[in-house]
Amino acid sequence: MRLPRFLAALVLAGSVAACALLPGIPSDPIVTLDLTGGRCPDGVCHSTWRVLADGTIIRPDGSRGALPQADLPAIRAAIETTDWRVVLARPFTGVCPVDVDGAEERWTFATSRGPVVVASCSVAIDEESEPFRTLGADFFGVGG
Repeated sequence: MRLPRFLAALVLAGSVAACALLPGIPSDPIVTLDLTGGRCPDGVCHSTWRVLADGTIIRPDGSRGALPQADLPAIRAAIETTDWRVVLARPFTGVCPVDVDGAEERWTFATSRGPVVVASCSVAIDEESEPFRTLGADFFGVGG
């Protein structure tokens, strides 16, 4: 007996959604970068960049790009192997760029242990360390 198309689509959608809930498998996006601060015509500037699990980059204007597929495993490995306790233990002690018409970077990394958030006005981000070096300089045009 064949399932009606609607029911088959519903079963497929449920299966895909269930996979996203499995532990150890990060859901989309794997990286989000929010930039907040500065002056825009409508108030405070805000833009968001996202990297999805398949390597798709969603830019602030909604346009899409893609990470080179060859780079994706290294980026995922860097996100998983970074010692986030060490990264988060380095306090930011300077003047937050938001205070001088600049932008704060707020990175969110999807790890198998849950999301890790690194905000540049709270944490001294080493732009030359992974995964910031690759993601920041090459894909978002910020940082190092």
